[in-house]
Amino acid sequence: MLSRRTFLAMAAGGLAAATLPAATETSEASAAPDIVLFLVDDMGWQDTGVPFWYPNNGKQPRRTPLNERYQTPHQMRMASEGMLFSAAYAQPVCSPTRVSLLTGMNAARHGVTNWVAGVNRAPSDGMRFEGYTEARWAVNGLQPPGTMLEGVTRNAFNWPSGEYPATAEVRYALNRPYCCATTLPMWLKRAGYATILAGKAHFGAGDGFAETDAVTPGQNPRMLGFDVNLCGSHKGQPSAYRPESGAYYGGEVFGLEAQRAQGKMLTEALTREALAAVEAQDPAKPVFLYLSHFALHTPHHDAAARHSRRDAREDPEDSLPWNALERNYCDLVEGIDASLGEVLDWAIDRKARTGREVLVLFAGDNGGLSEPGQRLGMGENQGNWPLRSGKGSCYEGGIRVPLIAWMPQRIKAGSVCHAPVICEDLFATVLDYAGLGAISPLDCAVTPPEGSVDGKARLQQVDGISLRKVLEGGRSLEAMRPILIHYPNLWSGVPGAAYNCYTALRMGEWKLIWHHVSGEMELYNVVSDVSEAKNQAKKRPSLVAKLAREMCQLLQERGAQLPRLDGEPLALPVTLDAHEHEFERKGDER
Repeated sequence: MLSRRTFLAMAAGGLAAATLPAATETSEASAAPDIVLFLVDDMGWQDTGVPFWYPNNGKQPRRTPLNERYQTPHQMRMASEGMLFSAAYAQPVCSPTRVSLLTGMNAARHGVTNWVAGVNRAPSDGMRFEGYTEARWAVNGLQPPGTMLEGVTRNAFNWPSGEYPATAEVRYALNRPYCCATTLPMWLKRAGYATILAGKAHFGAGDGFAETDAVTPGQNPRMLGFDVNLCGSHKGQPSAYRPESGAYYGGEVFGLEAQRAQGKMLTEALTREALAAVEAQDPAKPVFLYLSHFALHTPHHDAAARHSRRDAREDPEDSLPWNALERNYCDLVEGIDASLGEVLDWAIDRKARTGREVLVLFAGDNGGLSEPGQRLGMGENQGNWPLRSGKGSCYEGGIRVPLIAWMPQRIKAGSVCHAPVICEDLFATVLDYAGLGAISPLDCAVTPPEGSVDGKARLQQVDGISLRKVLEGGRSLEAMRPILIHYPNLWSGVPGAAYNCYTALRMGEWKLIWHHVSGEMELYNVVSDVSEAKNQAKKRPSLVAKLAREMCQLLQERGAQLPRLDGEPLALPVTLDAHEHEFERKGDER
């Protein structure tokens, strides 16, 4: 364990060099593109007109009923002009993915393994099952470099008193874990970028918007490196999408007052204000826009989500349920597509005016809602079919997400990548396009022992890899690269085997799932069996052993936390220093 003096020295170094890596060459820095990370909340793999299902990684996609239901011409255009990733992964709920995007770390390493809620509070506090409690995790979320247990910070929003938070200091106190990191916008600012967040942040914990409510530094995107913040805070969903509700935040609107007064739906309002914020920056500087939509998150009921211009839409007659909630959900899907169309049109115009290219990355933060009681009256597994289950789950429906990259003349039009990728890869990809070299440990932040999940000082380490050469046709991804999903938590959604604590590992065409509580191992070939219908664990014990060992090595190396039984953390299912494992006592069946 680092001493407090050593930690403070390291943290000071991280602060001083929070975005230290310089562009590798001046010419490369001057040619750095504008970058838009277009993130959609709770967007399932099938919540689009774009077919992401390529059976057996073939050349032709298979369209599904939901691909026919949703009219998303701009996503279709983006895919036809860019690269589609058919096997892109995120964590099963929002905050873990969002922290990975900003830090480059896998969730097992950064420790924010569930969605963040109130200061020093977890959404699952008090939940237990079968004697188990969830892992010790970073409930206070992502925090800036140098964050200690107590200090002074600033709120993200105007307070009701009218006092502007940029000049108003707020005391905070943390007594549960968090993660410190030098963030993506911090590095980009040193590369000369202006940085803008519009929409959902949900990085750090917070209790509300009143002057007396508890906060953490990380609930304010400006403390995490964003020059401009439109709407971002601790809040994970809006009160409504419709302007008639009085305010999108039920009384707390930040930066969208004019758009709301004009009757704009929230998705449209965010898009207009985000692009206006980009145009307000110094035209000589490249811009990073993190356009993080609240859609497709709840609420989905009429008073909150219905779009009046599409009230009369007819039943699509696609053999799936169609009711008021489905119509509203469809409105949100197609509103996202309209936003994307505005961004793509702006990008073309921007390049014509400035000569600077624009990279657009379109992604989801976790799988879509699926189970009965979650997904708008649809039956089990219909919401993400052909994928199994949905948000909050270890199965493909909870973690496989849409991902498309677009940059005309640089990314081959109509290209498809079947190799698995994961959310933290976008961190490394954006830095690569910004002209930044490899990240040095001296440039990374340290979480102090008092605030870390294991009581030891934890150094930020980047797990993601750049996809730039893949995007530009220079190389393919390594086939057996391990993709780790770690969710040792109790999700406050639907109970059952699909929604318990788990770790999953994807390597090549195979996926191993370890259910923490039952100890069960499941093995699927997710290339030939994307619906995870055939568990092959009993037929292939040596492959289970190989993947389990790889999984446990990654969990150990990344300092992952596990659920607790009677207060004691579970043991890893594989003894890494053993020469033999129980699964290897007989060979795989042929």
